[in-house]
Amino acid sequence: LTIIHHDVASKFIRIVTRKLRNNILPEDLIPLVQDVVETHPGLTFLKEATEFHSRYVHTVIARIFYCVNRSWSGKISLAELRRSNLLAVIAILEQEEDINQVTAYFSYEHFYVIYCKFWELDRDHDLFIDKMDLTRHNDHALSTRMIERIFSGAVTRGGKIKSGNNVQQLEDKMSYTEFVWFLLSEEDKNHPTATEYWFRCMDLDGDGYLSMYELEYFYEEQLRRMEAIGLETLPFEDCLCQMLDMIHPVTPGKISLNDLKKCKMTSIFFDTFFNLEKYLDHEQRDPFASTRDHDADGHEHRSARVSYKKQNRRLRPYLGVHSSLLFGTVRILVYTKGECGHSMALCSSVPFHTEGQLKANMHANTSTDTLVSERPFRDPPWQLALHSSSEITSLWSRVSLC
Repeated sequence: LTIIHHDVASKFIRIVTRKLRNNILPEDLIPLVQDVVETHPGLTFLKEATEFHSRYVHTVIARIFYCVNRSWSGKISLAELRRSNLLAVIAILEQEEDINQVTAYFSYEHFYVIYCKFWELDRDHDLFIDKMDLTRHNDHALSTRMIERIFSGAVTRGGKIKSGNNVQQLEDKMSYTEFVWFLLSEEDKNHPTATEYWFRCMDLDGDGYLSMYELEYFYEEQLRRMEAIGLETLPFEDCLCQMLDMIHPVTPGKISLNDLKKCKMTSIFFDTFFNLEKYLDHEQRDPFASTRDHDADGHEHRSARVSYKKQNRRLRPYLGVHSSLLFGTVRILVYTKGECGHSMALCSSVPFHTEGQLKANMHANTSTDTLVSERPFRDPPWQLALHSSSEITSLWSRVSLC
């Protein structure tokens, strides 16, 4: 192995492909990421929740291919692996016990945010979403014309279902892996892959340029949406002048992919044409704030942490208390009153799948009334850690996001 393969990257490909290929396919990385799930100290809480192992594994692999497979070929070449930080990140995993500190690829917080967003859209939970599902993303922020383009095949290939030895192609469906790519592109439009993603969607005729016709096609719907909610609109001609001044295209009158990659405010450009909520947000902010955000460390990581906190807070109305969520476990810090005064304890988990089971388990483990909302509890099932002492004086918790 050492004689034939002279660097770490070539050795890595040789090992994960079992000497079968000189490039990496997504399935080649499954054993590696599964080993991280089973052995990394930062994912100990995930060991028992085996139903989420596959989701975490496929999320990590999708993120790896999103960043490393710059050719969009579905195969990571030796050159792409050498240019990436993947091997360095894997090396960090061996030293860093907090998985959320490894923000590239393996972060549990990032996985949690991505999977929760997908779960909310995938109403029938078949691990595929359609156009109607995607329209609900971020409170209907995306235009219908852009959603049509996403499902047109420009950036997706349709979902696939294996039935025995046959693979069935599903039209107008987005798989979970494709959703990961969509969400990463939506959250950080300045990322090189995101720029390519949205450029492919907007390039209607596939000539490698965004023409004035294509820009007007997407902006028309934005205008109608703004007019429908009574907002002051900017005529397309004025908008076009602003965009051209911002992008400075090499070829007058049309915008290339390279033009957008050179611009530090590409996110503003894209949001102007198909994401109304973010477009309005840009309009209310410092015009250079997006540039500073992108120059600062980890736009995607900041966005994931904010979403992670929001997802945690969403559980509060259902529990009647604040919660510190780890997938499969809600940690509740409980005050107990003893001879030495007040102390805190974190106790074993009690599983429940419905609000009725939750109440039953709480009353079975406590001798006092506890605060549980009458609102219905949401899937997926969680677990609640309860103190069984009869001296509970208050239930409370703190959100731990470190």
